[in-house]
Amino acid sequence: EADRGRVFSTLLVASTVLLALVALLLAWAPDPLVKLSIGTLDRRLFAATLALMVLTGQRTLILNLFRATNRLIQRSVLDLASSTLDLFAIVGALLGGASLLGAMLASVAVNVLTVIVGLGLAFRVAPARIPSLSMLAEAARYGIPLVPATLASWTLDRGDRFVISHFLDQHAVGTYSTHYALAALLGLVLAPIQTTLAPNIVPLWDTDRALSAKYVAACFRVYWLAWCLFLAVVPTLSVPVLDLFGDATLSEGAFLNVLLISTGVGMWGLGTIVQMPLFASKATGSIGATTFLGAALNLGLNVVLVPSFGIRAAAAATLATYAATYALFARATARTISIDLGWRENARAALAGLGVGLGLALVRPTSLAAVIGSGAAALCSYLLLLWWLGAASQEEKSWLQDAVRRRWGRRS
Repeated sequence: EADRGRVFSTLLVASTVLLALVALLLAWAPDPLVKLSIGTLDRRLFAATLALMVLTGQRTLILNLFRATNRLIQRSVLDLASSTLDLFAIVGALLGGASLLGAMLASVAVNVLTVIVGLGLAFRVAPARIPSLSMLAEAARYGIPLVPATLASWTLDRGDRFVISHFLDQHAVGTYSTHYALAALLGLVLAPIQTTLAPNIVPLWDTDRALSAKYVAACFRVYWLAWCLFLAVVPTLSVPVLDLFGDATLSEGAFLNVLLISTGVGMWGLGTIVQMPLFASKATGSIGATTFLGAALNLGLNVVLVPSFGIRAAAAATLATYAATYALFARATARTISIDLGWRENARAALAGLGVGLGLALVRPTSLAAVIGSGAAALCSYLLLLWWLGAASQEEKSWLQDAVRRRWGRRS
C-alpha cells in the first residue's frame, strides 16, 4: 500500500507512452488497413479512433485502480457517468447534424474529460510519484504473458462472426449475433463477481490462502446457481421473445443455438472464476497460453464446420471451445491450490434447473404476459427445487435462515 502511488504512476506513464507509440505507428498505416479498420479512407476519422484507443487505455487503468483498492462505488459511478455522458454526446452530435467524424470527436472530448476527472480522483488514492524502472520490469513480467490472452479473448468473442460472414451471409451473421446476445446476458452475473473477486483474492494469497480458496468457491457457487437457472429459462423463452420482437427467421433454431452458446458462455464464466488463483500466484503465462489455444481451437472449428453446418456449428464450437478452456484453467489452478467447489450440491442444482427447463418447455408461452409469468414461475420453482433436492449445503441453509431472522427481527 505504501508503494501504491509509485506503482500507479509507473503503469500510467508506461501504458500512455506505449499506447501513444502504437497510435503513431498506426497513423502511418497503409490505406487498405485503414479501410479494413473503419470501413472508409477518412484519415481524420482514423486519427479520432486512435485517440480513443489511447484514452480508453488510460480510463481502464484508472478504473482498475479503484477496483484493486476496493473502491467499487467510485469505480461504478465513474464508469456509469462517463459511459452515459459519452452516449448522450454522440447522440446529441448526430441529432445536431454532425457527421460520423463529429460524433467521434464528441466522444473523444468526453473521454478526455473522463480521464482528467478520473486522474484527479486516482491521485487521491495513489499520489503521483516518480516512475520506477524496477516496478515497470516486474509489471512487464506479469503483464506481457497476458497480451496474447487479451487478443485471444477478443478473437474468442468475435472471431466466429467473421468466419460466418466469410462463408455464409450477413443475415446469418445477424441471426447468430442475436442468439449470442441473448446467451451473453449471463455476463450480467459474471461482471460483479469478476470485479470484486480479484481485489479479495490477491491480498489474501500470501497471508490466508485457505480463505482465498473459500472466496473462489463461494463465487463459483453463486455463478453456478445462476447459470443453471439461466439454462432452464432463457433458451426456451428466447423463441417467443424473438417471435414477439423480431421475426420468424430470427426465432428459427433459436432454442438450440441459445442453449449451446449459453452453456459455452457459462463454462467461460466458470473458467474466469477458477483462474483467479493463477493471477494471484502470478502464473499469467498459463492464462495466456490457455486462452490462445482456445482461440485457435475456436477459429479452427468454425472454419471447418461452418461452411457445411451453418451457424449451428458456430454455436457448438463456442461450447466445445469454452468447455476446453475451463478444463485447462481448472487443471492449472488445481496444481496451485485445492478448492472444494461443492460438486455434489452443484449436481443437484443442475438437476433442479433441468426440471424447471422441462416444465417450461411443456408450457411454451407465446404472449408477452405469458413469457413474464413463466419466467417468474420458473424462478420460484427453481428455488423450491433447490431446497427440496438438498442443493443447498448446511452452511448455506444456516446462513439463509440467519439472514431471514435478522430481516424479520428488524421489522418487528
